Amino acid sequence: MNEALLSKLSRKLAETADRYDTSGEWPKEAMEAIGAVGGWRWAVPHDYEGDGLGVVDQLLVYEAIARGDVSTALIVTQRDGAIDLIAKGDNHDLMRAFLPRYATGELFTTVGISQITTSRQGGKPAMSVRMDGDDAIFDGLMPWVTGADHADDIVTAGVLGDGRQLLALMHTDAPGVEPGEPMQIAGVQSSHTAAVKCATVRITPDRFL
Repeated sequence: MNEALLSKLSRKLAETADRYDTSGEWPKEAMEAIGAVGGWRWAVPHDYEGDGLGVVDQLLVYEAIARGDVSTALIVTQRDGAIDLIAKGDNHDLMRAFLPRYATGELFTTVGISQITTSRQGGKPAMSVRMDGDDAIFDGLMPWVTGADHADDIVTAGVLGDGRQLLALMHTDAPGVEPGEPMQIAGVQSSHTAAVKCATVRITPDRFL
C-alpha cells in the first residue's frame, strides 16, 4: 500500500474531522476524499472490479483513516464488513450485481448484524424471520447500523423459527424499513449510527447471502 497516499489521506480527513464531529453532519467531504484516491475499490475482490487488498494492507488503510477521522473509519469498516460478508457468501449472482457498484462508489452499503452477535442476546430474537413461500419476512430491530440513513442497503440477519440464521441484503427504501435518529456517541458523532426497525420487510431469495 502506498504510504505517501495514506499519509496524505490522513491529513485530508483531519482537516474536517473536528467540524463533522461537532456538528454531527454526515462527513461528505471525507467520503469524497476516500473515493478520490480509489478507496472504494480497496475492499472489493479483484473478480468484481476491486483491488482486493490483503489483510495487512487493509489494516494500514483503516489505521490511516482513523488517524485522520475516527467517525469516517467506523463508516468505512462497517461498509467493508458488509462487502466481506457478501463476498464470502454463496450467492454469486448477488456478488456480480452489487460488488462492482460498491467498487465505483455508485452504491453505499453497511452492516446490521449486531442483533445476532453482541446485542439483545437472550430471550426472543431481536430480529425474527419467517418464510412466505420462497421469500423471507423480517420483523424486529437492528440495534446498531452505522450510516443507516445514508446507506442504499444493509447486510442484515435474523433468526428463523427453527433457530437457523438467515443473512440477506436489505434495501433501505424497502417498505417497512425505518432508520432511527443517529445516536449521540462521543467521538463518532458523524458516523450516523442508529437503530433500524423492520416491520414485515420482504426480501426475495436473490438477495439472500
